[in-house]
Amino acid sequence: KLCKIPGRVVLGSGSFGKVYLAHKRGDDYDKKKYYAVKEIKKSMLVEYDIIQMVQLESQIMLTNDHRNLINMHYSF
Repeated sequence: KLCKIPGRVVLGSGSFGKVYLAHKRGDDYDKKKYYAVKEIKKSMLVEYDIIQMVQLESQIMLTNDHRNLINMHYSF
């Protein structure tokens, strides 16, 4: 499970949500791997009818295997 960093460090924000800094629970403090957690407001997705666009973004990021692009590790 991922744990948001105390103080909710916001890495970025957009029209439909925010991106937070997080780390994996239970990791040794010196060896922690940090992750970006994208939080999307479901009400906005429905209101603007962009559910398919977000699903496509998720599919692309999960299948991505390029050294210059970010990789998705989890989706829920």
